[in-house]
Amino acid sequence: MVINSMPSKKFTAAAAKVKTAKVIPEALLKTKEPKSTKAAPAVKLSLSAKKKIEKQYQNEIKEVLGLPVKDDSAEKVQEKSAPKLSAIPAPPVVATAKTAAAKNSPVKAVEPENLSEAELAKIRAAVLAEIKSPVLPVIEEKVEPLPVAAEPVKKQPAGETEQAVAIIIGPKGVKHHLLRIVRIIFLTAVFLLFLSAAGIYLGGWDQSAVKKVAEFIPYPVLKVNNRLIAAKIYFADLSALKKYLNRAQITAGEADIKSQVIKSLIAKEVIAQLAARQGLSVTAPELQQQLDLIVASAASKAEIEKLVKDLYDWDLSEYGEKIIKPLLLAKKVEGQFNQSPANSAIKKQMADYLAELNQDPTKFEAIAGAVNQDSTKYVAGDLGWFALGTLAPELEAALLNLQPGQFSAVVESADGYHIIKLIEKLSDDKTGQTTFHAAQIFLQRPSFADYLNEQIKKAKVLTFIKI
Repeated sequence: MVINSMPSKKFTAAAAKVKTAKVIPEALLKTKEPKSTKAAPAVKLSLSAKKKIEKQYQNEIKEVLGLPVKDDSAEKVQEKSAPKLSAIPAPPVVATAKTAAAKNSPVKAVEPENLSEAELAKIRAAVLAEIKSPVLPVIEEKVEPLPVAAEPVKKQPAGETEQAVAIIIGPKGVKHHLLRIVRIIFLTAVFLLFLSAAGIYLGGWDQSAVKKVAEFIPYPVLKVNNRLIAAKIYFADLSALKKYLNRAQITAGEADIKSQVIKSLIAKEVIAQLAARQGLSVTAPELQQQLDLIVASAASKAEIEKLVKDLYDWDLSEYGEKIIKPLLLAKKVEGQFNQSPANSAIKKQMADYLAELNQDPTKFEAIAGAVNQDSTKYVAGDLGWFALGTLAPELEAALLNLQPGQFSAVVESADGYHIIKLIEKLSDDKTGQTTFHAAQIFLQRPSFADYLNEQIKKAKVLTFIKI
């Protein structure tokens, strides 16, 4: 604490000593400014007298307070000629606020020895009233802060947090702080998205963390004729295939498994696009009917659900959507393909051959040797001897309705179109088995598998991930 113009306890005690020693007359300490509102007569000292009196006054105050006083011989000599502080008080301020009224009256320099006691008393009072800190030494005191009891922490009521933040930071500061938080969150999210994308496309990652991100972000892994396939679908099929191979104890390399999944996705997408162009779809009742057939083939629904869970880690509805529905759609596309103009032309050609045979049955071997599209072409269509269960079911069903020398209508099988002729048949009385000798006229229908492969080759396929 620094003492300026206010007197301290030490100064008051020193003043008491001065009063007792009669260094400063009692009138100097008790003198008050007169209550009269009249302006006091202005007194002006010469500069040299003012300095001498001020210096002497300061030295005596320092002696009373016990402070060191500079020993100046020149000042001591002047001190002898200067009046004593007991007789002459401290220099007055040239003019105070109360003497402002006498500003216009003439002021003359007055020497100390020419002043009366009353005037000296007034001068002393003025000096004490306007004495400043340079006269007193600066005393610094260390003040220790008083101990303050810690206030209990109060819980911030709900809804006042934002107000408290606004008071501390300010409305603009709150907005800036929130924007900064949003910016940090945004940059973090962008970094994670970029890292996941780099892992999927460059590193071929399929960890659970990447799969979780792919569930929310539709990273494309394939592009088939301007149609994107998301990573979510790829990871689901990949996990299902790995689980299936694991349970079946089939060993396959990671690259082979991923390649198989990619090929399957491309084939499904091509079939879906072909179906869309032809206006084909699988309805919910059709799908449910197929699922009911699957459940009916098992001992119970719980058993088939457990089997699907163990094989693919799916429930029954997922199995229907991801396995059964694509198969039904492919079957519909195949059926539509069989009604294509090229296929219709083959059907018409076979109908013409049948009409020709109806007119002349003896031409059968000649036609078979000329048009057959399999190895029977070189033996006039002869199939040789065989038992039931050797040919396609559709062909054997037609054969059972024939007598030797007769031929069937046009029969459609998975391989193509046939006209079957029964040459002869033999029955073994001991075994009860019947063997057949037959021939055929055969034209191969366009293969849906070949057609699908051709459509896949024509498709514009881009693979974005590393296999």
